[in-house]
Amino acid sequence: MAEIKRILCPIDFSESSKQAFAYARQLSENFKAKLHILHVAPEPPEYYNYLLPEYEGFSHQKQPGAEERMNSFLADWKSDYRKEIRTGAPYKEILRMGKKVKYDLIVMGAKGVSPLAPMLVGGTADRVVRGARCPVITVRNHPEFKISRLLFPTDFSTESLRASRRAARMAERFGATLYLLHVIELGDPHDEAMFKRLEEKLIKKIKLGEKIKGVEVKKVVRRNIEAGAEIAVFAKEENIDLIVMTTHGRSGVSRILLGSVAEKVVHLAPCPVMTVRVKK
Repeated sequence: MAEIKRILCPIDFSESSKQAFAYARQLSENFKAKLHILHVAPEPPEYYNYLLPEYEGFSHQKQPGAEERMNSFLADWKSDYRKEIRTGAPYKEILRMGKKVKYDLIVMGAKGVSPLAPMLVGGTADRVVRGARCPVITVRNHPEFKISRLLFPTDFSTESLRASRRAARMAERFGATLYLLHVIELGDPHDEAMFKRLEEKLIKKIKLGEKIKGVEVKKVVRRNIEAGAEIAVFAKEENIDLIVMTTHGRSGVSRILLGSVAEKVVHLAPCPVMTVRVKK
């Protein structure tokens, strides 16, 4: 796994972004990475200014308040960091910053709270997951920072197998148990013999336990009517601390890692989710 040296953490002052910020802080300390805190003051569409003249200059009026909230938000954080406030469409600014600076990781809340919610982090997370060139960790519930049980869902695609190395390195970094999960969706042909073959395929295709030091690897095959839901259920049952998955996979029998599945997991997972975009 590439070393994490630069982390971008977008915030909107919601409870979700507070938890994401706490998570990003812990990761920056663990990796000794530079942390950049970004708040994007959403700018209403131009037609708002036409229909509602009082919205004119909205971003400039709100920015001083955003500065105060940013300072309050970061008050107890004494380590080195960079902060920035921008105006515009949040997801566009986040992706623009990610492309410009070439961050190694983006950490953000999975759900924002705002009168303009569709424009903020909650409505933006899916777009950032789809468009970011670097891995993205979305945080929904994070009472404490811990990575002792890590889940990697796989569909055996080339993209998935490449991303498995990142999951393995994260597990190695934190001394975590690594769960490799393959889901058969109901409706796909299956029988007990198929389960056995899939278990053998997991062992044959992903031999991480032989190469990664100090990592216990567990291989699991499950079935459910919908893959994304099963991933979230498994994560809850096994008290998973972090899910690592690709945003692209293949379609067909036992498909699991299509973008829509990754997005569903981001919304349903009881723990943080790292999505990895792998070039084909």
